[in-house]
Amino acid sequence: MRDELVRAFERAFGDPQGAICFRAPGRVNLIGEHTDYNDGFVLPVGVDRYVYFLVRRREDKLARIYSLNFAEMKEFEVDRLPGREGTWGDYIQGIIGEFWARGDELEGFEGVIYGDIPIGAGLGSSAALEVAVAYGMSRIFEIDISDLELVKLCQRAENDFVGANCGIMDQYVSFHAKRGKALFLDTRALTHQLIDLPLEELGLLVVDTGVKHSLASSEYNKRRKECEESVRLLGLHIEGLRALRDLTPQLLDRYEKVLPDRLQRRVRHVLEENLRVEQTVQALKQGDMARVGRLLFASHESLRDLYEVSSPELDFLVDLAQREGIIGARMTGAGFGGATIHLLLKGDIPDYRELVRREFEGKFGREPQIFEIQTSDGVKEEPEEV
Repeated sequence: MRDELVRAFERAFGDPQGAICFRAPGRVNLIGEHTDYNDGFVLPVGVDRYVYFLVRRREDKLARIYSLNFAEMKEFEVDRLPGREGTWGDYIQGIIGEFWARGDELEGFEGVIYGDIPIGAGLGSSAALEVAVAYGMSRIFEIDISDLELVKLCQRAENDFVGANCGIMDQYVSFHAKRGKALFLDTRALTHQLIDLPLEELGLLVVDTGVKHSLASSEYNKRRKECEESVRLLGLHIEGLRALRDLTPQLLDRYEKVLPDRLQRRVRHVLEENLRVEQTVQALKQGDMARVGRLLFASHESLRDLYEVSSPELDFLVDLAQREGIIGARMTGAGFGGATIHLLLKGDIPDYRELVRREFEGKFGREPQIFEIQTSDGVKEEPEEV
């Protein structure tokens, strides 16, 4: 991939001497869906699909960025941003704007971006782009910024400039991921524990349905508003309630009738999903993979029935996993399309992969994209300059 980036850089900008390559991983969330923006718990892993950013600074204020994925150049002055366009360039503008808001001094830069993370599949492609660009800019401009502030900066760029009301999980794991580990992340405290994954005998398959979603879609933002409204209504009766994270099963049983039926379902999912994350961490520590699998299936059922963010394609894949007796499966990501994650024995992967391809194509008339993922470390600078 590095050679392809260098060739693209040469075509766009000439001699690549002095350019530095950064890469940030996508992510798969094992469990803990729609909990991060409710101050809850999540259990993601970094995956071996990346956004690459080959960049060097300029001596003027001009930013020139070429996307290999879109075969498109963006060009603007870093101190006179053109404003939101509804394209991939918005993520970069948002990052630049957040650095300026901190008072950081920026010069121009030129770079090439490429990602092999499926876009819109719920695998964190936008966060990986933000983290690769923000980390790269912090290095080439020698900006003094902590790891956590850089993660928050990326989230603000997506929330405030791009207009996607995402939580912080994707950016956090793209920065902090560790190979062979899951991150048990507390999204309120913004602290994490590294949890060992027994991947010697087990594998993770991601099946991309090809149904694309936008995180800025009305349905995703509607779910956030429903959670906020639930906190407001419950807070009239429960002192000190800051987020759905603060609910206990006992409190919800006592006060859920103050909510409309639809909000009761949303709140029930968030409460029980947080508990499932904690139970999954416990099961992983005990090596109880059968229990992990049951929790994955239960998570999907809740996302389908209570949070109502699944789709026919996602349900079909999880139903197939249950019928075939694999360890566990569920939708991953925001939903409304995207991908499923499947936990199974490594020896079963070839046959199961072919079965999924055949059954899905027979049902929906198209092949899904299926890939086995390996865990990955977080964002890093490639070893040497070009």
